[in-house]
Amino acid sequence: MGAVHCDEHGIEGGVLCCDHVREAVYSSRVVIPFGIYRFDICGDGSEILEHMLCTDCASKFGLSIDELIPEDVWGNEERFPYVCPTCTQCFARWSAQSER
Repeated sequence: MGAVHCDEHGIEGGVLCCDHVREAVYSSRVVIPFGIYRFDICGDGSEILEHMLCTDCASKFGLSIDELIPEDVWGNEERFPYVCPTCTQCFARWSAQSER
């Protein structure tokens, strides 16, 4: 998780998202299909960092939602998409649209 400065919510903890999810959140577009992909920070499963990736990015990079992402994949831009923090509150509001 990183921090982000949101125009609406101020400095906020941020969930890590691919650009497609981030752009959809900030433009309030229809919720695009995404999944929660988990990165093994320590390599032993003791600390997991979650990333919200759209199905297009996951498919492009051959990522499985059921497997922990190892460091050699996460740190390789040819094997893992660029991610950046997105306002937690904006993300929650956006993702709740799909539950209606």
